[in-house]
Amino acid sequence: MHVCVCDMCGRNLMEEEVRYVVSIAVYPAYGPLDDYEADFRDDVDGLVGEIESGNEPPAEEHCREFRFDICSECHRDYIQNPVRAQRRLKARSSDN
Repeated sequence: MHVCVCDMCGRNLMEEEVRYVVSIAVYPAYGPLDDYEADFRDDVDGLVGEIESGNEPPAEEHCREFRFDICSECHRDYIQNPVRAQRRLKARSSDN
């Protein structure tokens, strides 16, 4: 029998009334942060040129998605401080 456990504390989620899913997406953000009114055409053209020349890996190589199952108690911790709680997340090889 497969046991689904919390990816933060290891608690058996089969014994929990509810479980929570933490989904994290990591991807590149292009463009300057300080001037959203700027014309990005040169930036985009430069990026396209780099990709076409083979100097820049395809964008999908920079993207990653992570999924974690957590219990109610860890959910409370995660909501209060996601950055700190994230350090406790364990990437598991199971089909959690």
